Amino acid sequence: MEIIEYDGDVLEDIIEADMYEKSPFIKQGNITNNKGQNVKTVNKAIRDAIIWYSYQRFAENNNLEDCYFISNNTKEFGKIGSKSSPKEMPYPLHPEIIKNNKITAYKNIHDFLAHNDEQIKRLFKDLHSKILSSELFDKVVEQLEDGIAEELINQYFAEEILSETYSFLSNMQPNGIHEDYFMQGYVDPLLFGNISDIRLSEVDVYGDSISVSVDVDVEMEVDIYIYNPVHDDLDEKFESYATDMVKVTENIVFLLPVDIEKELAVDNFSLRKYIEGNEPDYLSVEIIECENIDHTDMFREEEYEE
Repeated sequence: MEIIEYDGDVLEDIIEADMYEKSPFIKQGNITNNKGQNVKTVNKAIRDAIIWYSYQRFAENNNLEDCYFISNNTKEFGKIGSKSSPKEMPYPLHPEIIKNNKITAYKNIHDFLAHNDEQIKRLFKDLHSKILSSELFDKVVEQLEDGIAEELINQYFAEEILSETYSFLSNMQPNGIHEDYFMQGYVDPLLFGNISDIRLSEVDVYGDSISVSVDVDVEMEVDIYIYNPVHDDLDEKFESYATDMVKVTENIVFLLPVDIEKELAVDNFSLRKYIEGNEPDYLSVEIIECENIDHTDMFREEEYEE
């Protein structure tokens, strides 16, 4: 909120209005005195003139657009009949002060909020996101690193990550698991793997979401089946050769919704409380690398010694 200080240039507007008796702040009228004579009167709403011209000057000097003027004083600021303007709608300004058509007038805050409902929501969401991405960003990152990111992965995405890992390994050839497996065959991962490590990679706040990127290590055993050149039937075309343990490193991206209904307490912000009741959305899984971490060499030294 900014209080607009009195602008000395406003005197020019007030003097001009007074000199030429311009409406709506200088109004002429007639009354009948006690002698029955018709006497001309001039009513001057100088305070209202200062309010309006100060605001108008401020908007013009700062090149402001889409400005809103809220006052139920339709008698001074509004066009004739504006008092009966529909509820939750703007009212027409007096034609003498409407030269700045970027200013829209409302009788009260309720009418302003109701008529600009969608814009207000976007404004609050943008402001909300700005606070998260600036004043609270370090706290968001810190609390994600302190375990919240890991909790979210294990609670909401572990099953899908393991499924993606299983599909990735199932489509590999044995020589992709280890160079020892130079013959044709196939890889059969075991269904039960585990996420062995989760590391926060990147955090960003934009639009309606907090984007969280983490790198995860998934360890999963794979059975290696190698082509049997002396097979007698289809059932024996491939034979089980070995079981290795592989580690697949993956980049995981998920989104936390920005909730403008939640209070942002800068001094004691809790990300856990902020996301409470809102499940993370979206999931992107990208394989970074695959490493064999438990393999028995096909050609052992003792075999050569024999």
